Parts: sequence; C-alpha cells; structure tokens
Amino acid sequence: MKASADMSFTGGDKSVMMLFDYESNQTAILDSSLVVSTFGEAWFHGDKGSLKLHPKLK
Repeated sequence: MKASADMSFTGGDKSVMMLFDYESNQTAILDSSLVVSTFGEAWFHGDKGSLKLHPKLK
C-alpha cells in the first residue's frame, strides 16, 4: 500500500490518495478530498466487464 495526503494548517487531511497493489496483479486506487469537487463516482473493472456507480442524487 502507498498513500499520500495533503494536510491543512490545522493538521487534518484535506485530501488523500491510496494505491493498493495485490499479489494477484490487481490494483485498487482510492482518492478522497474535502477541498476539491470530484465526480463522486466509482468504477470496478473485472475479467467479465465493468461496473460504474454513479454519484447519489442531491
């Protein structure tokens, strides 16, 4: 696992990026932010296709 964070002046994390590498040659990437507007969607890719989760409606 590798991770990096952008810290605020108060010591809290403004954004975080995490990269997970698995022995099965798979990778997971997680990204979150409190200060940047993101799409809020998720993608899952596999041998039999892909799945996109749309952000929840407001």
